[in-house]
Amino acid sequence: MKKKVLGICPRCGSRYLRTGDWHSCEARCGFRVGDLFGAKLDDDQIHNLLGGKEVLISGCKSTKRKGTFALVVKMTGVRQFAYTKRNGQQRTGYDAEVARRFPDKKFEDK
Repeated sequence: MKKKVLGICPRCGSRYLRTGDWHSCEARCGFRVGDLFGAKLDDDQIHNLLGGKEVLISGCKSTKRKGTFALVVKMTGVRQFAYTKRNGQQRTGYDAEVARRFPDKKFEDK
């Protein structure tokens, strides 16, 4: 399966890859980013996010209201989270910690 390098993993410094439909760190350190706020990210968005750039994301979903909205996000660090697998096993994962804001008209016109 063909692998595409999208950037550098901010957690361990290894290459961050796209393999088929899956995004992950080459060293399997547990860092993943493929969607934010319910919106799937494409390869360019992931590349720019990992590169420290602001990224416009459309299709974000609200937990309180119907419909979607857009956000501009910039990665500020790596966040750790815990989850339970279906078999009851406790696991730890890592994803992007981001600063977010609503887009202004100037950003949308780029």
